Amino acid sequence: MLEGYGLSETSPIASFNHPGRERKPGSIGTPIRDVRMRVVDSEDHEVPQGEVGEIVIRGPNVMKGYWQRPEATAEAVKGAGETGGGWLHTGDLARVDEDGYFYIVDRKKDLIIRRGYNVYPREIEEVLYEHPAVAAPASSSSPAWPASPVRSAAGCRSWSVSSTASRSAGPLLSRSVATGGSPTLLGSNTRSGW
Repeated sequence: MLEGYGLSETSPIASFNHPGRERKPGSIGTPIRDVRMRVVDSEDHEVPQGEVGEIVIRGPNVMKGYWQRPEATAEAVKGAGETGGGWLHTGDLARVDEDGYFYIVDRKKDLIIRRGYNVYPREIEEVLYEHPAVAAPASSSSPAWPASPVRSAAGCRSWSVSSTASRSAGPLLSRSVATGGSPTLLGSNTRSGW
């Protein structure tokens, strides 16, 4: 399994764990050809390697805008002219390692600031998923899933293993009760309604 990342606004791929290159489990890989990705702070300054910021994307695959929604386009794609070409602000929080591999941390809108600390709900969910009492049945339309852990990049919004995962429902979790296996993440967050 090779993880990747993309959005409807990036038609749909932006990064991938490329075959023939080093694969880093849990990473969404590196940008595909002709695509640039950065991780920036709230003022659009690139953050230091390893620090968390918002993913912004620029390339020929980035949309020119939302149909008849110029305000939404201006908010999402900054620095674009009439022909597009700006940086798409994804709303996804990530970090980049020393080799340029991206790792999704959470959604920007999901971030909780508590007493000056950034609390990412995804981190809380990961701890809960490891607890043996946490289990949720897979969709009845889901195929039989393997007992070994299958994990998508946390928060990745592309290539969901389960088509029933949605932003409102969150990732689906299953546990192999018969084999006593560890929690298995069956889906990843997706945006719906676009």
